[in-house]
Amino acid sequence: MVQGTRPHFRRIATAAWVAVVLCGMVGAWTLRNDRDPLGPQDRNPQGWAAAYERSFGHLAGLPQPRPSRIELALDVFPEEQRLHSRGSVVVRNETPVNIPELHLTAPRRSTSTSFRVPGEVLAMQEHVPLYSYRLRRPLEPGETLRIRFRFEVDLARPGTERLALQPGEFLPHIGYDEGLELDNARARRRHGLPVVDRLRADTHRLGHFRTTLSTASQHVAVAPGTRVRQWREDGRAFYEYVATDPGPLADLAIESTLRAAP
Repeated sequence: MVQGTRPHFRRIATAAWVAVVLCGMVGAWTLRNDRDPLGPQDRNPQGWAAAYERSFGHLAGLPQPRPSRIELALDVFPEEQRLHSRGSVVVRNETPVNIPELHLTAPRRSTSTSFRVPGEVLAMQEHVPLYSYRLRRPLEPGETLRIRFRFEVDLARPGTERLALQPGEFLPHIGYDEGLELDNARARRRHGLPVVDRLRADTHRLGHFRTTLSTASQHVAVAPGTRVRQWREDGRAFYEYVATDPGPLADLAIESTLRAAP
């Protein structure tokens, strides 16, 4: 892993695959808690986005499976401006070709990332925020795979009364995430990137979404779907939601809001 504020971006992009175990690994875990080699996001978010595109843009357009089912447990800490996300994503190969490599992008502000990919993994690359796995047996058309994940995310935003979270802040993105690219033409030119006319919206629809949310006791948490349970435990408020037709993945916003005074 390349560290520091002046990383060699092209070295990251072209780094050789590293064998995890010579005979393959069953159920590969990735766990990192390192400084982001793309540089500090808070001080230079545009530079970070440009570095992400230069480093991993060659992966854009590669066939990747699509999410079909998500099970999520999300702990939100409004006062501390952080969250803990864990769960699983079932992905399906909806393409007509075999998929030999799996690429996963962690939330941009993750301070700790963990992925588990079942089956035998021949090799993997670990470069925050994108993790790549070469499967011993390619995922065939129509086949599914369950990916497990855990993230610690630093939100670092003003105010604690209302937290509106987008899916990219608590869920992994399958493949290269074009949504992390610079979309301002002037900024792209300033960073030496070609100006592109690309549709950002992802209209892919999930088949199932279940989430258990916990937040501060004085907050109310809302997620897509129907609320099926709520309770209090260890001084925190818990809510469980289920959506059998949650719609586009991009619409899976979650909100934690300070409860109105009686």
